[in-house]
Amino acid sequence: MKPQDLPKKLTDLSISRLPITDGRYDVADHQIQNLYMTVYPSGKKSWVFRYRSDSKSKRFRIGSDAISAAKARAKARKLAGDLANGIDPNAEKQRQRREQAKSREGTLRKFIESRYEPWALVERKSGKATINTITSAFGFLFDKPMESISEWELEKWRRERHKSGISPSSTNRQIAALRACLSKAIEWQVIDKHPLKGLKASRVDRSQTPRIIDKTQEVELRRALRARDRTIRKQRMSANEWRKDRDYDLKSDFGPYVDHLEPMVLIALNTGMRRGEILQLKWSDVHKDKIIVRGKTTKSSQTREIPLNKETTKVFKDWHSDSDWVFPGSGENPLTTVKRSWGNVKKAAKLPDLRFHDLRHTFATRILRRGADIKTVSALLGHANIATTTKYLHATDESKKKAVEML
Repeated sequence: MKPQDLPKKLTDLSISRLPITDGRYDVADHQIQNLYMTVYPSGKKSWVFRYRSDSKSKRFRIGSDAISAAKARAKARKLAGDLANGIDPNAEKQRQRREQAKSREGTLRKFIESRYEPWALVERKSGKATINTITSAFGFLFDKPMESISEWELEKWRRERHKSGISPSSTNRQIAALRACLSKAIEWQVIDKHPLKGLKASRVDRSQTPRIIDKTQEVELRRALRARDRTIRKQRMSANEWRKDRDYDLKSDFGPYVDHLEPMVLIALNTGMRRGEILQLKWSDVHKDKIIVRGKTTKSSQTREIPLNKETTKVFKDWHSDSDWVFPGSGENPLTTVKRSWGNVKKAAKLPDLRFHDLRHTFATRILRRGADIKTVSALLGHANIATTTKYLHATDESKKKAVEML
């Protein structure tokens, strides 16, 4: 509601005396139609030009009350002239901002460094991995204006990648990362249109079964883990003998495990947890009969519980760490990678192509084969959609074979 006593003329002096109320109100200028001084409950005062465009009432802020009445009127006259020529002041202001953003952040490199990377690292769990994917796969685009990136360039890039042996599913994931980045550039009004709008994903054979290890391969994997354990223990004994001869302090003895790798592998085989979920596991989430996998560490952002079998219970009983993290890294942080140690073990087990994620596939396939229903398996794996879990049925369903044998 407006105050009862308002000046008949807006002058620099009368504006300074406008009262502050509990609500916003406008005072019309006595010289220029559609020009107002808006007074806010906070005490802030602004010159505002009000107009209609596209059958809607709109407001264009000219500036604060620090601008003189004479300058505000001159600006209002120009805005009225623009409107007469079909120029919407707010739309023009947005256009100018986009042009400024393009000049500052128009290339993929500048946009990622100034906006996308800081946002992704905070708002996306896989933010760092996403940035690394874009950087490693699309470095040849970094110094190009984003709007000039063409679908043809990506088609050529994709064709060359496929020729070199990279799978269509891999290039699809890489392009999806770039596409999401460019979508943010549109959302934040850095570019006007998506340069990859018409680029379709490569076709992928969805019927392919997930890779799993059989019992014989699992025996070899476990044997390699045990052999690695014995080697490290022998090295520690040898080192301590050398230190003892020189009166140096001895290194402490190992517990049931020499380091993180074997417990991690056994947990993955028995729970189906993702590598990242295992690395982010805290002791506070490990209970006598279950693990709680927190939503902030999962792909679906949903918290789930996984019951512990006998082997996993023993692993957690035997494995210790003086940290809140089950598998601590440097400082107060969790471990972030097992690439080198895992690579050596799978090579020793003669499974060089085995991925850590294949242990999750193995878990899911085995419990389905042993009679678990697909809904239960989906819940244990933490899939957001049960359709994702159906890929494991290809490795377990014998119904087609039985149907054919009935002929």
